[in-house]
Amino acid sequence: KLISFFLLPLYSQKLPADQFGYFDYTVTIVTIVVGTVCIELWVGAIRFLLARDGRKAKDAVVCNSLVLAGISCLLLAGIGGVLSLLLPVPYLPYVFFYGLAYLFQSLYGSFARGFGRNMDFAVSGILSGVVNMLVNVVFIGALGGGVEVLYLAFIAGAAVQVGYIEIRLRLLKSVRRENFSPALLRELLRFCMPLFINSVSYWLLSSYSKLVIGGTLGMGANGIYSMALRF
Repeated sequence: KLISFFLLPLYSQKLPADQFGYFDYTVTIVTIVVGTVCIELWVGAIRFLLARDGRKAKDAVVCNSLVLAGISCLLLAGIGGVLSLLLPVPYLPYVFFYGLAYLFQSLYGSFARGFGRNMDFAVSGILSGVVNMLVNVVFIGALGGGVEVLYLAFIAGAAVQVGYIEIRLRLLKSVRRENFSPALLRELLRFCMPLFINSVSYWLLSSYSKLVIGGTLGMGANGIYSMALRF
């Protein structure tokens, strides 16, 4: 929150309101699309991890969660490909990789908490925020970059957080054939499937107004609204 507050003058002075409005508009859409396509997988992952004892049992949850995450990435890529053919979406590659970064940042954060590594989760979050801030300050403040830097800053911060948690927990080592379980995969799916309804409901309550403002008043108005709401 403090990092976001200190970045307010940078955003307001260096970025046009319509650019910031477009960024927040796409982030709003990405949040609901990823939450729906990925069926809030990170919520199911932490629930199943906390219910199991021992590294082997937890590794099975991680393995099957990553399998579902991989399938979700393919679905998101398909959606992005269709959009690129049907609609002229500005900065679509940045938006797509922002969505993937959001998915794996959420998932790895749940892994860390599910393993009881709350300190690693906290440290990774701080590192992510610092990297996000530095990228914005350097590439927008010093080099005069545009809205694409906002996407890249988040992606870089998420990559650092995921990388830190991976180094500390060695989660990719769990992706082995013996850890894959169709039964556990089905359990995860059954638990997570209803969660996208919660995701959609929360989105309607908290973010739908941004789409209305952006669609009726324009991205400039949405940028002003989003900045006031965020800070």
